[in-house]
Amino acid sequence: MLNKLYYPCTNETLEGVIYGLNLNSEDNVLTIAGSGDQAFAILEYARRVTAIDHNLAQITYMKERMKHLKKGKFKKFLSEDDLTGFTQGFVYDKLDRDRYFRQPIKRLRRIRANINNLSLVLGDVCNTIQGDSIFSKIYMSNMDSVPKNIVQVLKKNGLIYFTLNPPKEELGKELIMDEELTSIARKFKKGPIWNPVVYRKVS
Repeated sequence: MLNKLYYPCTNETLEGVIYGLNLNSEDNVLTIAGSGDQAFAILEYARRVTAIDHNLAQITYMKERMKHLKKGKFKKFLSEDDLTGFTQGFVYDKLDRDRYFRQPIKRLRRIRANINNLSLVLGDVCNTIQGDSIFSKIYMSNMDSVPKNIVQVLKKNGLIYFTLNPPKEELGKELIMDEELTSIARKFKKGPIWNPVVYRKVS
């Protein structure tokens, strides 16, 4: 089992994820865990969030951040990251991430109020999550494929956010690009690497 911390903070723009998924208070959302930043950001708006990762270190990292948040230790929640040994890029990503969570000032309080609605799952997203029409929104990070089980657990008219556009041949007929939400997400994209896309399940 993988047990090494690779992502101390997000290297994506949280605004793009939030606005691209068009979140509301009734949403049940599945996310790739990573550093947890996307899951925490989504938790401000959604009814329920499930974060999954096959890396034990990332899940453990999220648990520690959740403890700080529950205790109202917002500075610790944001400074939990140990960037020693990571690329310089993560330092700049952290500054941008911290800015998002600190503005407005009540954001972290709202996330804290919803913290019991966040669940963590250790496992592979391609085979651990099973069922029919469970989630209204899914954040898939930079996965370059579309697992069949993920399409199955998404409700009709639900949305999937990818940081990179997956191969068209994997999308099938169930998913079509939501051009409006994709355009909104791309307004916030950071650097030349990420090119977010939002798909809607139509059948």
